[in-house]
Amino acid sequence: MKTRLLLWIMSILFSSAVSAQPWQIKNSGTANNLNAVAFSDKQNGVIAGDNGTVKSTTDGGATWTPASGIPQVHYRGATPRHPRADSLAPGFLVVGQSGNILKRDGNTGTWQNLTTFTSNALNDIQVDPGLGQTAFAVGENGTIAKSLDGGDTWGQLNVPAAAGKWLTKVSIDPTNPDKVTIVGDNGFVLQTNDGGTSWSNQSLPGNIYLGSVFYTGPNSGWASGSDGLLNSFIGSVFTPYTLGTTNGIMGLGFANENFGYGFGDNGYITHWDGSTWTEQTSPTTNWLNGGTAIAEYQKSFPSDYTVYAWAVGQNGTLISTVQSVVGLKEQPSADGFLISPNPCNGHFIVKGPISGEISLEIFDISGRRLADTRTSINAECDFSSLKPGVYTIRFISGNSAQLHKLIVRTE
Repeated sequence: MKTRLLLWIMSILFSSAVSAQPWQIKNSGTANNLNAVAFSDKQNGVIAGDNGTVKSTTDGGATWTPASGIPQVHYRGATPRHPRADSLAPGFLVVGQSGNILKRDGNTGTWQNLTTFTSNALNDIQVDPGLGQTAFAVGENGTIAKSLDGGDTWGQLNVPAAAGKWLTKVSIDPTNPDKVTIVGDNGFVLQTNDGGTSWSNQSLPGNIYLGSVFYTGPNSGWASGSDGLLNSFIGSVFTPYTLGTTNGIMGLGFANENFGYGFGDNGYITHWDGSTWTEQTSPTTNWLNGGTAIAEYQKSFPSDYTVYAWAVGQNGTLISTVQSVVGLKEQPSADGFLISPNPCNGHFIVKGPISGEISLEIFDISGRRLADTRTSINAECDFSSLKPGVYTIRFISGNSAQLHKLIVRTE
C-alpha cells in the first residue's frame, strides 16, 4: 500500500494554463556582477553582488536603494526574514566574503553587519520558510552555521564530512526545519534530518560543480549545477533529469512544487510546469547566477495564482517576468469525489456522490498514515495541524476506496 501511495503522489499533477509576460531586462543601477536576489513578496526584495553591491526595493524592482555603511566585499547569498509581530516591512539577510552577514531591519530599512563567527567566505543563507526561526549559512572550507532566532545570532557547526569543501547553496524543507540539504563543488551533497546533529553525505556522479538546491515539498526538491546538470531528489535519492543543454544551471527558484525556474550560463532559462522542464526565451546572454519566484494566490480561488520571478547575473544583469496560472478547477474526479478548496489551509469540505458518513485517512509523501477519522459528506474537515505540503487522502465508503491529492499551504 505504501508503494502504491507513493507512486500515485508522484504521478498525479496539476492541469494548468499559463499566461506569461516575456522576460524583460530591468535596471539594477550597477555594472557589478550580481550573485543573489531574494523577494519576500511582489514588492519587497534585495539584490546582492560584487564590490559591496547590496540594494533593496519596495516597488517590485522598479527602483533600488543601495545599502550604506556596509563592508565593501563580494556578497553571494540573500534570503528574506519572516516578519516579526512588530515589523512594518519584511527584513532580509545577505552573506558574503570574510564571514560577513548583513541584516536589513524591517522597520527602519537600515542595514547592520552582524557579529561574525568565521573569516571564511559565506556563499548562501536561508531562513526556514515555515516558522522562520531556523536559519543556515554555508561557505568555503566546509563552513556551516545555524541560527535559532531567525538569523540574529549564530553558532558554527563542526561537520567533519564537509571539511575543506566549497559549499555553494543550502535549502531547508518547508515542512520540517530539521531537514536540510547543502550542495557544493565536485558533486558534494550533505544532508541532515535532525537539524544538524548528524549528517550524511554523498557525491553525485561526475563530480560536477553543484550551483543550487531547492526543496519544493516535503523531503523532496531539485539540485542543479554545471554542464546542464539537474537532479530531482526524494530524501537522499537523486535522479538525473535530461535538459538537453550543456549550460550550467546556477540558480533555482520555485513559487511552489509545480512552478519553478532554472537559471544559468549564457542567459539560459528553463521552466518547470509540474511535469516537464522547457527552455524559455531569455533577453540576455550574460550568465545568470541566481533567481527567485513567488506566488500570489487568489483568496477566492487558491488554485489560480500569479507568479513573480526575478533573476540576476553578470554585469549587473537583472531580469523579471510575471506569469498567471489557472490551476485545478473544482470539478469532481471520475469517482465523483471533490475536496474543496484545494489547495487549502487545512480546512476543507468533502463533496461526493453519496450521502452519510465516510472514513477518511491522510498519508504523507512517504505513505505514512498521519490521521484517520469519520466524517460526513459536505461537512467541514479540520486538519489545520498539517504542515504545508502535499498529502494523499483516502476515502473509504463501503467496500470502495478512492485516493485524492490534498495540498496544504499557508495563507
